[in-house]
Amino acid sequence: PPVRAAADHLHTRRIAALGRSALRLRTGRRFQLEAAGAPALLVADRAVESAHELLLGPGLDRLGRCPTEQGGCGWLFLDHSRNRSRRWCRMSDCGTTVKARRLTERRRSTRTIDV
Repeated sequence: PPVRAAADHLHTRRIAALGRSALRLRTGRRFQLEAAGAPALLVADRAVESAHELLLGPGLDRLGRCPTEQGGCGWLFLDHSRNRSRRWCRMSDCGTTVKARRLTERRRSTRTIDV
């Protein structure tokens, strides 16, 4: 199944990212995981770690996807609205664009042609 394959891929990437990191002792007997390696890998490693935290954390049920079938971009977002009704990744981007497109279509459909 695709979900299992994606989970396996994420796990493999996380193990590789952890292999490029080191546990360092900081002041106050606190430890911190430090990333190491090529700068290009640091971004990917952090993305993998964020995805891992999301999948195992309490916020997974707040994960949403900007609806491509309604003109959105398909990006993922966390819905922090009170009733979990957020639809767009960002209202100022996809939401406004789609609403403007709908308004234009409505106006075009209601125009009358004078002859």
